[in-house]
Amino acid sequence: MLVREAMPRLPVSVFRPGMVVGTTEDGYIKTFNTLYYPLRLYLSGRMKVAPISPAQKVNLVPVDHVAEGIGRLTFEPRAEGRTFHLVSSPGSQPTVGDMVEVTRAWAKERLGIDLPRPVYLPSAMDLALRRGPAGMRAIAPYLRERRVFLRDNADELLGPYDVDWRPLLHRMLEFATYQGFLHRSDRTVHEQVLFRLRGRSMPVRLHDIVNGSVIPRPAEEVRQDMLRAADAMRSLGIEKGDRVAIVGSNSSRYLTLEVAMGSVGAVSVPLYYTSPPAELDELIEDSGAELVFVGADSVLKRIGELRTAAPIVSFCRTMPKEAEGRAMPWEDFLDRGDVKEISSPVSFGDLATLRYTSSTTGKAKGVLFRHEHLRYMAESTASLPPWEVRTSEIFYLSFLPMNHVVEGILATYSPFYAPSAVNIYFLEDFRGLQDTLRIVRPTVFFSVPRFYEKLRGRLMENGMARSCLERPNAMKSAVLPPLIRRRLLRAAGLDRCAFLISGSGPLGTDIPRTFRRLNIEIHDAYGQTEAPLVTINRSGRNRIGTVGEPLPRTDIAIAEDGEVLVRGPQVTCGYHGGEGPFRDGWLLTGDLGHLDHGHLVLEGRKKELMKTAYGKFVNPLKLETMLRDLPGTVEAMVVGEGRPYCTALIWSDREMLNVDESIERMNEQLSHPEQVRAWAVLPNTLSVDGGELTANMKLRRKNVLEQHAAVIESLYSGAEPPAGALHVGRARRSR
Repeated sequence: MLVREAMPRLPVSVFRPGMVVGTTEDGYIKTFNTLYYPLRLYLSGRMKVAPISPAQKVNLVPVDHVAEGIGRLTFEPRAEGRTFHLVSSPGSQPTVGDMVEVTRAWAKERLGIDLPRPVYLPSAMDLALRRGPAGMRAIAPYLRERRVFLRDNADELLGPYDVDWRPLLHRMLEFATYQGFLHRSDRTVHEQVLFRLRGRSMPVRLHDIVNGSVIPRPAEEVRQDMLRAADAMRSLGIEKGDRVAIVGSNSSRYLTLEVAMGSVGAVSVPLYYTSPPAELDELIEDSGAELVFVGADSVLKRIGELRTAAPIVSFCRTMPKEAEGRAMPWEDFLDRGDVKEISSPVSFGDLATLRYTSSTTGKAKGVLFRHEHLRYMAESTASLPPWEVRTSEIFYLSFLPMNHVVEGILATYSPFYAPSAVNIYFLEDFRGLQDTLRIVRPTVFFSVPRFYEKLRGRLMENGMARSCLERPNAMKSAVLPPLIRRRLLRAAGLDRCAFLISGSGPLGTDIPRTFRRLNIEIHDAYGQTEAPLVTINRSGRNRIGTVGEPLPRTDIAIAEDGEVLVRGPQVTCGYHGGEGPFRDGWLLTGDLGHLDHGHLVLEGRKKELMKTAYGKFVNPLKLETMLRDLPGTVEAMVVGEGRPYCTALIWSDREMLNVDESIERMNEQLSHPEQVRAWAVLPNTLSVDGGELTANMKLRRKNVLEQHAAVIESLYSGAEPPAGALHVGRARRSR
């Protein structure tokens, strides 16, 4: 009324859009408003009764049409004094029933869920408003709307508009479910953690697991520690852009420090606590870290070997006597700060973290990520589990080292973007994994291939399971798999896990095929330090032998020489002190592969292809994956560069029965140049301190070749191997 009264004196136009939804192009919307609330209830199985007629028209309009209309009419003199209904023509608008049917079909295809048709009870509107969710009361005026909005003014100045609602609805649903129907914010991942720790409708509960005991950490207590830690860092002179190193085992304190660093704008530099002091010193110096946090007793006990002049703060639970006077205790550090709400000084384009590669073949490289990288990876990772898992209470176990990009970037922050209540457990001692899994019973689980190798080993120790898998028949296949599956998963603590993921190394095909016969799916994924997650096998679209489909907004190309090229928002912006391996905007991964109907198949490392003395190229990764599948194998390495044939070193922690027969059977599946002609079984003495393993337990090939040169030479010469070898085998005449 006031506006209309002012119209004679002011140039006023009135714009009245319908229910504004996402953009026509990709469904993007910042705030999930009116229409999205009932859609989320329906997709989550919480709307079995719809208090509305299926014939009710839905007056939806994409946001870009509204924005374009307002932009054009604002500068149109003829628009003055008029009201414009920015809606589509009534004939092109869908009904509630139409939208429900399209949503049902989309959910079955994209989410793998069968949604029942709701019962339409228009007469139940008043009851729904009195007893239903508060959100339904808020949208009641739209549900009761019976008006037809005139488009005469809009048609005259903008032209007619009919919404193409079916593809628009598909894009809306795709974007909304990817975001979990959570409003898109401008928060960094660190600000998102602080925000979620105060949430009540979808609470986050944190726990530390120490010596088998679960120690709950109240969300508000952890949040206050984060604010105090940030203020304490400022008191120590840490400012935006400063590097801060952190080395320690997984804990809520580790998360506290990561969030505090991000809050003050510092760049985190996570390092492996298994690295020897000399290597830690080298990386601390290379990164330019001005402060070091240590949360591992093993490092504090050797603190005297660290040469760094940077201040050291302990976040261990106890202070070893070797560190007294050199490291500031955790409580003293927190006492330096106050609980102050923080306005982070960073933008999404600022540097957030520097992560070092595992340096299997040379010097470690520092890989750089901005805040925009971290947010994308957290959001996209949160969107990967099946919809029903994402929208139910989540239980997550953090046990892989948090300095690794998989745990420290993908897994650390993604739970805080989940559209449900979240329970996070931090395991400080990796050796307690098996017992801890039975305590936590995670709903989503990511691990390295070695975990699944051991799980299959335990499976095959069961006589009933071995008989079912090795000597199947119709009766066994019908009766035993469900029973074996239930027992295996319950014993492993994975009985409520709906999404098993493998990554950080080649899984092969034998292991996932074995588990598939028990109706257990293991989803292989692919990434590297420079691009932590590139592809993954989705639930319902799991193709064994591939590493899955690209993540959203991620492109994959194959170069002429077979190298995999990646472009996307998870790709590093470069190396510390260097530009990085890019060509025309594409990351050169160094991996060889090909695309098979949209799924990526890896074929080995470009630089690690071996060329035998006969000029034949061999992929050692393929052979090593097969050797690791042998019962009792801990690690394996194939040798053959410049040699007449391939040989193998196999490390085992127990007696390997029938190893010769197993390798002979393996050779039958290989081409002549690929066949392993001789092998040595060695005791499992591999270690980081010994120089054979990187800090994240990968083989340092150059060091292994040097340390086991005598064994390798004996495999080619036929001479007696050194006394350290447990067993030496040679292939019969190859085919």
